[in-house]
Formats: sequence, structure tokens, C-alpha cells
Amino acid sequence: RVMASDESTALGAAMLAGVGAGTFAGLDEAVERLAIVEPRAYEPDAATVGAYEDAYGRYRAVFDALEPSWGAAEPAGVPA
Repeated sequence: RVMASDESTALGAAMLAGVGAGTFAGLDEAVERLAIVEPRAYEPDAATVGAYEDAYGRYRAVFDALEPSWGAAEPAGVPA
């Protein structure tokens, strides 16, 4: 479904902050009280599945190739 907010990422961060601050008992309550969804939904386009699978495969190849080097970039004395 589609969020009514243009700033759904910021809204999600605010929900998590509200849970952390004790404003909401949990994320379920934060979502129930703050999230507003529109009646429409995005439906997958079967014609583009191949393109997305190809792009995801390339993303995973890069991710997997770079992942071993992440630990090397940690500052000295700071656990990964």
C-alpha cells in the first residue's frame, strides 16, 4: 500500500524515536497512531521482473565482493 506521507522515511525514524523515548509502547502502537495509508497500492509489473532480477544480481555481486573489506575500514580500537 502507499503511504500518504511524502516523508515516510522521516516518519519511520520518528516512530522508532517515539518507541525509544517511551511515547509508544512499541512499534505496532506507533504505526497504528501515526501511519496513514492511501487506499491505492502499487502492483508488480510482470514485464519488468527480469530487469529487476538482473539488477539485484549485480547488486548482490558487488555487495558480496565488498563485504570482506568492511572490517578493514573500522577505526583502530573500535570493534566491528
